[in-house]
Amino acid sequence: MNVLRDTHRALVPGGLLLDFHPIAPPWPRVVARSGKLGELREERFLDELRATEGGMLETVHLGLFHRVAARTHEIVEHYDDPDELLETWSDDEEQWMSEELERRLQSATGPVDVVERLVFHLYQRLES
Repeated sequence: MNVLRDTHRALVPGGLLLDFHPIAPPWPRVVARSGKLGELREERFLDELRATEGGMLETVHLGLFHRVAARTHEIVEHYDDPDELLETWSDDEEQWMSEELERRLQSATGPVDVVERLVFHLYQRLES
């Protein structure tokens, strides 16, 4: 919340703030030439996502920002090969990848993509 208050102070009156983040579910899906290999899932991410969205909604309720528009889009992250994806999405603290998906990736060849749905919210700074 402090970051959003600081952002409010930093913007000129009527200034715009673009907030965008993944939507989950649906979870990001991993796709190869052979088809869908599975989903990247991290249940703890949902708590972080809800907390972030809650902080932004609080600024709206406090009269700091007004939501002007919202759009959703799918984005595609391209990886030249499965190893590149495994390296990028492997994390000691967060387990995005199931063992089954990891096995499928290890047996896949060629490029793979992660298709993820994002929401873009445009907010306007209000006088407080």
